[in-house]
Amino acid sequence: MPFPDRVAWFDNDRLCIRFSFSMSLKDQVKAIPGTRWSPHEKCWWVPATEADRVVPSLRELHFTIEDDPLPGGEAEPLRDGREPDRRSAQAVPAPNGQPALRVSELNRTAHQALSGVFPAPLWLIAEIDNLRARSGNYWFSLVERDAAGQITAAVPAVIFARQRTAIDAALQANGLLLEDELTVCMRCRVTLYEPRGTFQVIVDGVDPRHSLGDLARRKEEVLEQLRTEHLDRRALDRLEPLLPLRVALLTSREGDARADVLRTLEDSGYPFVVDAFDIRVQGPRLRATACAALDAVASTPDAWDVCLITRGGGSRSELGAWNDIQIARRIARLPVKTLVAIGHELDRCALDEIAWSERTPTAAAQALVARVAAQEQRLHDATKVLVHLAPLRLERAGTALATRAHRFERGVSRALDIERQRARTVWPERLRRGATSLLLHQQKRLQQRAHDIIARRTRARLAREHHTILDLDRRLARGFQHRILRGRTELSHLERRLLRTPPARLRHAAELLDSASARVRLAEPERLLARGLAVVRDADGHAIRSRSALVEGLPVRVEVADGGIAARLTEVELVDHNRQPTPSPSLDTRNKDPK
Repeated sequence: MPFPDRVAWFDNDRLCIRFSFSMSLKDQVKAIPGTRWSPHEKCWWVPATEADRVVPSLRELHFTIEDDPLPGGEAEPLRDGREPDRRSAQAVPAPNGQPALRVSELNRTAHQALSGVFPAPLWLIAEIDNLRARSGNYWFSLVERDAAGQITAAVPAVIFARQRTAIDAALQANGLLLEDELTVCMRCRVTLYEPRGTFQVIVDGVDPRHSLGDLARRKEEVLEQLRTEHLDRRALDRLEPLLPLRVALLTSREGDARADVLRTLEDSGYPFVVDAFDIRVQGPRLRATACAALDAVASTPDAWDVCLITRGGGSRSELGAWNDIQIARRIARLPVKTLVAIGHELDRCALDEIAWSERTPTAAAQALVARVAAQEQRLHDATKVLVHLAPLRLERAGTALATRAHRFERGVSRALDIERQRARTVWPERLRRGATSLLLHQQKRLQQRAHDIIARRTRARLAREHHTILDLDRRLARGFQHRILRGRTELSHLERRLLRTPPARLRHAAELLDSASARVRLAEPERLLARGLAVVRDADGHAIRSRSALVEGLPVRVEVADGGIAARLTEVELVDHNRQPTPSPSLDTRNKDPK
């Protein structure tokens, strides 16, 4: 079973061999006699004359041998002498009884059908897309785009090495290169590559005039669109700066144009300040990078005096990439004077028609240097003229000044004499009449003003007093209302207090009276006697309150709860409250009437 990453193909007089890296497979291919390594093409190869000997070995290593289709529609026989498999399909019956085709016969039938429909080469107009070179061949797609730039149709195409040289020479003779986005008119053979069943066209010729006409047409379309939008003269009519010393340089960082411009400006000796913006000057990213750089310049127009867009030399197809309406619009609306130097000696793009243009980057830098040098020369010439004319002008001015001074002096003297004469004769009378008239006028004004002031002040005073009276009236009214309301509130409060206080005080007095009555009741003698206490009275019936009143022989009466006891003290012993007294044995007691 062949491996998809092991392939060999015929390229002119060589059989090229390529495979994914494998040390063992490398040693096996290297061991095949006559194989050689090509460092440039990164593949092994042998002369085509040795293919008969090498192909069997490659097939044993599971290599796929690719062959170019021939113009007649038949597959080219293999270089090892074997013919393609032409086994009849009738040997494999289909379920419905009809013969079944093999894939090779299907591809061969389709190839023959295409050859019948397109027996001769035809011219095809399309745009190149995805161009790549491999083994000396060009592989790409011919595409057709709609107005929005989207691919609506495509067909694979190939230019074999035997036609590549002639096609490149025909394009280069007209200043063109085969590259992506180039519109071409190519002579093609429609074919089907049978081993893979790939539909493709084989290009064997090109008409450069169509590509040149398409580039010119694109340029005219851009210019016509700018004329429609009234932008074709805006950049040209913008005044050139007197001293273009601040330069915004839009070019490729790796290109020679940048180095040429910087070297020319530096060698001039003038103090140029260059801000370089890196853009792509060819290829699909040209539009995006150029528009972004122009937008950055437009955002700060006061930072630069001139915007220089440049690139080195190139083909007409590379020049045609600058025929872009978006780039042209931004240049036309850019508030900075734009200098374009695309670097093409023969043709001009649309940008050259709408802006200040020079042929090469060096010429553009020299134009800026010449502009500054011209201003320097003008300054130098003006200085020389000023130095030459200044003494003459100063002398003339001095003479004129002396003449005017003499005239002024005479005029002043004459005027003074006239004024002195008038001062002696005319001015006194005029001053008297004027002073009298002025005094009368001022007197009337003062009287009128005094009357107005008195009336105005009186009205103002009356108005103030009126407002004062009104304010006092309002304040009195508010004060009386407030006092009345406060009095009513106090009366209501006192009324509530009067209604609430007497019952409370009566209850409190009743409680105090009850408490006093209780204390009085508790202090009654009967209650004290009932509690076990005794009352000692003297002969007069007075209660003895002090022990000092007790003397021996004193008749006493002791009252207890159930009666009284008459007694005489025979012996008195004084005791403290903290010590229990001992009963006296000498107390003379006699039974008395309970009364």
